[in-house]
Amino acid sequence: MNERIKKLREQSLRIHPYISMERASLLTDFYQSGETRGVSNPVMRALAFRYIMENNAVRFNEGELIVGERGTAPRATPTYPEITVHSLKNLEILDSREKTSYYVDEETRELYEKKIIPYWKERSIRERIFKEVSQEWKDAFEAGVFTAKSKPPPLEVVYNISKKINSKAMPLKAFWLGNHHLLCRWSFTEFMEQRAPGHTVLDDKIYKKGLEDRSLTEESARELLQAFWIKFNNQPAPPKVGVTAEESGTYTDFTLINSGGVKADGSDAVNELTYLILDVIEEMRILQPGSMIQLSKKNPDRFLKRALKIIKTGFGQPSIFNADVIVQELVRQGKSIEDARNGGASGCVEAGAFGKENYSLTGYFNLVKVLEITLHNGTDPGTGKKIGIETGDPADFRSFIDLFKAFERQVNYFVDIKIEGSNIIDRIFAEYIPAPFLSILIDDCIAEGKDYHDGGARYNTNYIQGVGLGSITDILTSIKYNVFDKEHLSMEELLEILKNNFKNNETLRQRFLNRTPKFGNDDDYADDIIRSVFEIYYNAVNGRPNTRGGCFRINLLPTTVHVYFGRVVGATADGRKASEPLSEGISPVQGADRHGPTAVIKSVSKIDHDRTGGTLLNQKFIPQLLADEEGIDKVARLVRSYFSPDGHHIQMNVVTADTRRAAQKNPEKHRDLIVRVAGYSDYFCDLNTGLQNEIIARTEHESV
Repeated sequence: MNERIKKLREQSLRIHPYISMERASLLTDFYQSGETRGVSNPVMRALAFRYIMENNAVRFNEGELIVGERGTAPRATPTYPEITVHSLKNLEILDSREKTSYYVDEETRELYEKKIIPYWKERSIRERIFKEVSQEWKDAFEAGVFTAKSKPPPLEVVYNISKKINSKAMPLKAFWLGNHHLLCRWSFTEFMEQRAPGHTVLDDKIYKKGLEDRSLTEESARELLQAFWIKFNNQPAPPKVGVTAEESGTYTDFTLINSGGVKADGSDAVNELTYLILDVIEEMRILQPGSMIQLSKKNPDRFLKRALKIIKTGFGQPSIFNADVIVQELVRQGKSIEDARNGGASGCVEAGAFGKENYSLTGYFNLVKVLEITLHNGTDPGTGKKIGIETGDPADFRSFIDLFKAFERQVNYFVDIKIEGSNIIDRIFAEYIPAPFLSILIDDCIAEGKDYHDGGARYNTNYIQGVGLGSITDILTSIKYNVFDKEHLSMEELLEILKNNFKNNETLRQRFLNRTPKFGNDDDYADDIIRSVFEIYYNAVNGRPNTRGGCFRINLLPTTVHVYFGRVVGATADGRKASEPLSEGISPVQGADRHGPTAVIKSVSKIDHDRTGGTLLNQKFIPQLLADEEGIDKVARLVRSYFSPDGHHIQMNVVTADTRRAAQKNPEKHRDLIVRVAGYSDYFCDLNTGLQNEIIARTEHESV
């Protein structure tokens, strides 16, 4: 990279994230101005957007090719008081916590105390939500059965750009990347006409034309791409505290650059720009934007192997998605084949039709907690509250089928509560914070005359993310094996042992850990149970109507919530002690997969990935495995083998557990260590201790 890019990259890495009050202050000024009287909410939101654009300060960062920030400067982070209002205590936590802190100066605290909190405290979406959802929803939420809706902030990433460019009348090079990793040079008005946030599909002919007419060289294109990467890295995620921070405790804001895959006509989309982008991913080595490859059977092996050569450096990027399965998933959901091929994955692993769909994450669902409540006949042992339905005293269950049916009833009960609450939340978003600017960008909103949050998009999907699939499988497998089949102990004895967190029962715990079938080892005793759990969850959620004319579907991903969900669950029959993390994604329980990665992919292939909107599989390899071409060839064949029976996604950590332990002990010596967490990469030293330990505990494969 040249000196310009080196300087901008260093600046992006050096500046500690901090809270910018500009947006919150301007928004509050507008709502207090009196211009909102007698104005509908959609018009009010549009006027507020205009007010922010017209009144934010003009800033250019020295040396930039792409200008504009979400906050007042690189790494400055705005807040969104109309969605949730940070208390002064929240600000103190953000400023002082050891991990993912945000600097909060005294001026910001004073402004919040005197201006932001007094106006927004009773008006925020969060306040409205907790006034309108049922007590049953609140009880389940507080117990950790599920989390609330995961809504992105309003689309204002570019509001700091438009006026600056127009007022300066400056021609400026800019571009956006999308599903087929293509490059364009736009004016910024054009930049603001992108079809969806982060998901614009362009034609690589523009790149080729630039080379032909000499308005672009490969090196200038590389420099623009590098500047683009830095621009993304300048945007930390909005600050989070409480359960929201537990869901995704990271500075990463879950942008995901898609590359490869197929074109709208189904042909191979890999081209010379693909490899230039992969070069930039390797050269820049920064967290944002996240990167992935869409791997189709029509793509050449050279493409996959180039990605693996980046992965082997220990960066944790790019992740690898099955482009053909994404198309199958989206077509099964009712998308046209062309819209499906032009779609892909965003965030962590969730699939959608780019520029045409509102696909919303509505919160995480704790499958293991539901079983714990089932084993206590509807009572949450953590709070002592009766929050579930009575499905029978477990001591009276005469067979594993009795237990499984009780678990199924409990899952259906809590899914009903979750969906009822999610629909209430959707209506609140549609009524109180419509998104007129975003509605311009998403196909069919204008034609339908409906807001993005109100069913205007061509397709409308709510995903509920199931968490702990490996854990729930091993727990149920252990109960079936040890209580009902082998009769090593009774249900009463098991529940008493779990209540006491295996105190004085380490021998039995070791039996659960080491002498009981486990998911991830191509053992049908356990794998048959994961199929059944999958069907329960799928049938409980899939096809249920949402408020936007679409329906609910399932995802299987955790971000970081598997650590929080584990903390609210007591000891479990797979040998896990109370409060330890659950499994992440569809990966086996940490350390339970003992027969190599081939056995893992055989196990996880036994669920029907294309009936989901995304699954997440983490694998960990020692660096020596990918040290030469032979090793890369083997891992490439492993990926192709997994994708052949329709696996959705795989990502790899190529850093030893010993290196992670050293970083945990001496973080100052390993500040640049990046690892794959769930659907994203992060600095290992920025992760909380529980998450660090969970990643260290994942099985380290030495061969394929």
